[in-house]
Amino acid sequence: MHQRNSEEITFRKLEVLLAYMETGNQTRAAELLNVSTVSVHCALHCLRSKP
Repeated sequence: MHQRNSEEITFRKLEVLLAYMETGNQTRAAELLNVSTVSVHCALHCLRSKP
């Protein structure tokens, strides 16, 4: 069975995680990556949801 794209672990989501770890803050990670804080939140939530 194929996973939906939003549930897949991607390099982009790992990049978001790394930015978050480096900055310690979702807002600063979003600024660093030039994306919205909602995008950062969604990527981190997806990674947290993995078994």
